[in-house]
Amino acid sequence: MNTKSFLALTVIAAAASSAMAQSSLNIYGNVDASVTHTKNESSAWALSPATNKSTTAVSSGTMSESFIGFKGTEDLGSGMEASFVLETYLDVDTGATSSNRQLLSAVSRLLIASTPLGPTFASTATWNLRDEGGFWAKNAHVSLKTNYGMIRLGQMDNLGYLSAVKYNPFGTAAINPTMRVFYGTDFYARAWSNTAAYFIKLGDVTGAVLYAPKNDNAPGLGQQGGAKYALSGRYETGPLSLAAGYESNKDNVSSAGTEAKSATVHGSYDLSVAKLFASLGWAKNDATGACQDVISKGYSVGVSVPVGSGAFMASFANGKLEADNSATFSAGTTFRDVDVFSLGYNHSLSKRTSAYAAYLDESDSYPVATLSNLKIKTQQFSIGVRHSF
Repeated sequence: MNTKSFLALTVIAAAASSAMAQSSLNIYGNVDASVTHTKNESSAWALSPATNKSTTAVSSGTMSESFIGFKGTEDLGSGMEASFVLETYLDVDTGATSSNRQLLSAVSRLLIASTPLGPTFASTATWNLRDEGGFWAKNAHVSLKTNYGMIRLGQMDNLGYLSAVKYNPFGTAAINPTMRVFYGTDFYARAWSNTAAYFIKLGDVTGAVLYAPKNDNAPGLGQQGGAKYALSGRYETGPLSLAAGYESNKDNVSSAGTEAKSATVHGSYDLSVAKLFASLGWAKNDATGACQDVISKGYSVGVSVPVGSGAFMASFANGKLEADNSATFSAGTTFRDVDVFSLGYNHSLSKRTSAYAAYLDESDSYPVATLSNLKIKTQQFSIGVRHSF
């Protein structure tokens, strides 16, 4: 090989190395598995075979959701950057991939749909089938970052969900009380598909807008019945963090024209010896015609206390569904009242691996005549391990 050829190959190799240095591709994720004992009790004899039982099983995602992801970035120069994210949920107990399901139980869906509220609430079973996604149900999007903010297109975590896991000590855990109340009693959607988003950061303030246009003229099972949008803002300085958000969702495939509206506020404060959390949520299912309008109210509080190589966590949440007009029931009638309390300890074995013990106590009541004052109580104790990579 002559000198000129050697120099040419050297230049090409250097250019290739430089290009690789400006791009990145990462494989990452989290695997969380536990042995969980669950006890269910119901005050309704008819439901006893299904709900009055105790089970012990291997569970996935008790303390943090299990998933695998791929992400890549490319520096485009002049402050611009392109990136993508592909993430799928995992059921570690079975090895299967799982879609983005609402936390509302099958029993709760059946009970609500069997009341005069059925036309209003039957949609909870099919509300966001498209948003539940497929293999890449958690996130599947591409982004372009500029000096004026970032644009993102695809399927992505909703702003409300991101706040619900950020402002609770249990984060993405299946036993997170904020998640079980806000995403188990009403109309909050965990992930959105067919979505365009814009994010911007100005000093201590971060803002975001999500918009999913109506993309089907004949709404049906799994289709989009209407457009939806979400707004959020977050202020962080030192130990204090505050956030607020608003969402309008007309994606109700069972009740055309119905709009679900929700607003949330969150806060946390780090005292060093403990971190405090609080959330407050309000939502309304604004039905059409003479159908029952329903309001959902919820709040949660929590604390995380670092101890040695671990942390103790505790959180409580309450949620209610109430009539907002007198179409079927008198305004103010409570259809559902749920309390959730979670307690846990997470011990770090390394930067990526930890062992934990967790307890969940959930009391769910339906204090209306058509539901015979039904009460369901769930108690769950878990011991598990999680590993991030």
